Amino acid sequence: MGSGRGAVLTMVARLIPRGKAVGLDLWKSADQSGNTLDAARRNAERESVVQRVDLVTGDMTAMPFEPDSFDLVLSALAIHNITNPAGRRKAIDEYSKRLRELGATDVTARPLDWRYWYGGPWTAPSSAAPQNPSVSEMALNGPGVVLGRR
Repeated sequence: MGSGRGAVLTMVARLIPRGKAVGLDLWKSADQSGNTLDAARRNAERESVVQRVDLVTGDMTAMPFEPDSFDLVLSALAIHNITNPAGRRKAIDEYSKRLRELGATDVTARPLDWRYWYGGPWTAPSSAAPQNPSVSEMALNGPGVVLGRR
């Protein structure tokens, strides 16, 4: 979700053993300079993973996929583009607070390093992941740069 020009998407496409890495974005250059579907496709070609990548135009608050379509969902630096609080809540269901509300008992949250300090350490983002497999399965129906399509 919010795959942009595909930096994370193409990296993961190289790592998954089978299936496809699916990038979802609205392709707005206001969100990221040069953010276009063609730019993402060119980057997948340059990384030699174009055959392992599907690019989909869509909104992270109303993703055009059936439930249980993916094995893994990932998002990096995209949620801030949703200014509506209800839309943002809908889009971040897989994050730690929401995971606990869904019944996760072992959620690991950790700060991300300097590579994600796009505004400086005072705005550094964090990562959250459930260890409980059943909750992980629930989180798959949330948004992310969606990877490992079944």
